[in-house]
Amino acid sequence: SSHLARLHRCLPLRQEQGRLVLAMANPVDLIAIEDIELATRLRVDPVVGSPAAIERAVDRLYPAL
Repeated sequence: SSHLARLHRCLPLRQEQGRLVLAMANPVDLIAIEDIELATRLRVDPVVGSPAAIERAVDRLYPAL
């Protein structure tokens, strides 16, 4: 959801074999990973992403209402 993407500064990249590859500004944030896993019911494979690039992508993909 846009809420989780903004809250945890993350962006889903792809889903494969029951796993979600997730670009994260902080890929060792275990709370964020657990939140996303509970929300999606998928195992998260975190990868590092530039905080600024993630923020721009989230703003583009989830425009404010």
